[in-house]
Amino acid sequence: CIISYVYILWLVGLLLEKDDPDVKFHANQGIILSIFTFASLFIVKVLSAILFSIAPILAFATSFLQIALILISGTYIFLGVNNAIRGKNIPLPFIGEFFNLF
Repeated sequence: CIISYVYILWLVGLLLEKDDPDVKFHANQGIILSIFTFASLFIVKVLSAILFSIAPILAFATSFLQIALILISGTYIFLGVNNAIRGKNIPLPFIGEFFNLF
């Protein structure tokens, strides 16, 4: 359950313990977190490229947004791992309740 929140390592839980409801829950949360992280960072990269074509100094401003997204993802990883260690199936705030893949 713990490693489900570290990028694509949610696959390990699904492959080894696919029938355990706790593993399914935390793998689901890990998938949602991975999608959120990759999609938001991709959007920031595209925005940065567009702003760079307009004025290079504007692209520098998006680096602060990228840092903020990395900090948010790190906070979500901490919350998810903390819930997994404590044995609680609490969805991640804001993003954890949107999708249920299993």
